[in-house]
Amino acid sequence: MENPTPRRALLAWLTLSLAASPIPVLAAEIAPGHVAAPAGPIAFGPRFSAGFDPIISGLSLKSDADLAGGLTALAAAYKKEGTLEQRLALAALASPDAAARLASSDIPKPTLERLAKASARLAKAAGNHPEVAKALTVARAAAEQTKPRIAASDAKISAEVDAFLAVVQAPATETTVDAPVVAQPSAGAAALPPGVRLAKAGEIAGVPEGRPVFNYGHATEPLVAYPSEGADISGLWRSANEQADGPLLQAQYNFDDLEMAKAIVANSKAGQKQIIVGDYSNWFPESKMQEKTGARPDAKRSEAMDYIIANLGPNLELYILKGLSDIGINHNKFTVFAGQNGELLQGGSFNYSGNSQTKHWENVVFTTDAERIAFFQKYHAWLVRRARKFAPDLKPVDPTFDPADPLPTMPVSPEVSLHGVPFPKATGTPNGPGEDKLVEAESLVKEALDILMFSPFPTPKMVAQIEELLKAGKNVRMVADASQIERASLLVPLIKAGMRVKTIVGPDVVLHHAALSHGSFQHEKVMLFDGHMPDGIVKMGDSLNISKNALDHNFENIQFWGGIYVVIEQQHFEYVWGLASDLSQELLAKLEKMDEDFKAGKGHLVSPWQGPAPAAPPEPAAAAAR
Repeated sequence: MENPTPRRALLAWLTLSLAASPIPVLAAEIAPGHVAAPAGPIAFGPRFSAGFDPIISGLSLKSDADLAGGLTALAAAYKKEGTLEQRLALAALASPDAAARLASSDIPKPTLERLAKASARLAKAAGNHPEVAKALTVARAAAEQTKPRIAASDAKISAEVDAFLAVVQAPATETTVDAPVVAQPSAGAAALPPGVRLAKAGEIAGVPEGRPVFNYGHATEPLVAYPSEGADISGLWRSANEQADGPLLQAQYNFDDLEMAKAIVANSKAGQKQIIVGDYSNWFPESKMQEKTGARPDAKRSEAMDYIIANLGPNLELYILKGLSDIGINHNKFTVFAGQNGELLQGGSFNYSGNSQTKHWENVVFTTDAERIAFFQKYHAWLVRRARKFAPDLKPVDPTFDPADPLPTMPVSPEVSLHGVPFPKATGTPNGPGEDKLVEAESLVKEALDILMFSPFPTPKMVAQIEELLKAGKNVRMVADASQIERASLLVPLIKAGMRVKTIVGPDVVLHHAALSHGSFQHEKVMLFDGHMPDGIVKMGDSLNISKNALDHNFENIQFWGGIYVVIEQQHFEYVWGLASDLSQELLAKLEKMDEDFKAGKGHLVSPWQGPAPAAPPEPAAAAAR
């Protein structure tokens, strides 16, 4: 049997031991007096499959003696902790007709079949060999001993448990929806914008039924899309592009989408102006900047880039933009479409790349909001003025800033208000008001701050405000990328103060069981400010990681949203939070040592993304306008 993580091993033991024998329903002990479940229950198929599959194979094929030893070890380990997955499995498998309930959920049929096979294998072994029967008895006793602790610890039980109980306790005829639960409009907070409706089943592949969508010409676009749900982001982009017959404005960091490149070139040959602002470190991968910006040493210009370069002309312009100092980048990822069908903005954390589609947790937004689009048009033009036209021999020269040409800004909008305080719909960097606005939003939180972040390196101002939230007893949670968290020693004081932090790798591993490889990331850049409340807001659909480098050295965009966007993203956060893993004691010890070394002057604040402050403010006029 392979040596899985303790989290998965415990889940596997619980599943297999309980599946082999009925145990009284534990709903009352797990969630005493829980409120009615949400209208649409969350389905946990990917989570269960990820935990079951590698272990079911091992247990199904092992000898009876090994089965006995493995079950006893797992039972002993289970006594030490009880995770969300264990509670969910306990709630499901303790039901008298759990098999029927699980069969109607989104757990893949092969997983159910393998689970049944493994359960039958254990039952047969227990009947033939006393040691296996004894091991199962020990395992079930451990579950019984855990019930009181589960009941006591769940005074503030996760909404996910309530949602899953709805699956296992509902009438047999009830069916579930695909995971995660689809956001539905609710009174007050989530009225649909004009022209927006709820998607029909199968209307857009990878966009669940009930997700808000709108028409752009003959195309149908979602307000929010996630590649982890199966949404083809490149396909959605190209469907919008087919309805646009006017100028296209795009800013990009990474770019290897050949089909998108072909569409852009075709537009230019049809007489439509196409203006791209690309990142220097990606379009000139041989530059030594790669060592600083985090690109792989074997990076090279993509086929999509070469195709664009080969077709440059009067209607296809490529500008190259370098960030400040040797670590700054153009990190934007947005497109503005235009034409007889009107204007459309696509934004998000999604790079125009294959990895973003298959290996990353990402969020993508589409909107026809005229105010947002006007800002991004101005911001794109400002980026062009900071950039240089493509030439094969461009050197990594820092951009110049003109005090008479400051960073475009937006006024605050009543459409995006947190507890009565309005925020701008969008802003940019470097040297913009973004950090101040994020800290202001933190300061207004009444109940909870939830964060999904690739680079988990909040600035000193943000850290100070999070500390104030924790002192006041507010709930602060973060899901960080597993590869980045290993350098985030600045989170140690926050964790000690009560901030809950989990990590996750990409959906290719978590949902589809691929081998872990470079590029499997939690890549979203989200902050939910009281996302469960009717007047909460969310930072999403943008490019900004919450680091000083992103704010001071990079070209980035920041977007704030209210209403239905908050509902959708909060549910997405809960889904990812449930899949994420707690920090190991080994990682915590490593981060604490880094933090101690930094405080003792023996090391650096461990993040290449923090970087030194610029030698001088790049834009005095804009700085004064904050």
